[in-house]
Amino acid sequence: MALICPANNSIPALESLPLPKDINYVITPGDNPKDKAVVACCAPNSVNLVDSCYLWCETSSQYSNKSDTLSQFGGCLRQNNRTTAITAFHEAGAASRAPTVAGVAVAALVAGLMCFA
Repeated sequence: MALICPANNSIPALESLPLPKDINYVITPGDNPKDKAVVACCAPNSVNLVDSCYLWCETSSQYSNKSDTLSQFGGCLRQNNRTTAITAFHEAGAASRAPTVAGVAVAALVAGLMCFA
């Protein structure tokens, strides 16, 4: 049975893919790690394939933050004549820095105890 990738205009939740969590990277639909546009936009980093349907690479220093990265990387893909410029960005440690419900509750409890001390 052949693998069928989702439509070219979608990327699954990044957490669902077996990708590193400790680096910044961009991901775009595709199955050819030699795609000239993706190679050009990822340079000097290599293009990798995940789940046979998505191309990803670690972002270089030219991409500074999520908004700039998505705009610049997507623009680079279009400039290099790639018809699919849908991208997503993963920021290293972003999920671990986000406050959790439990973390907020503990902080509130500690703050409350300090008020009564």
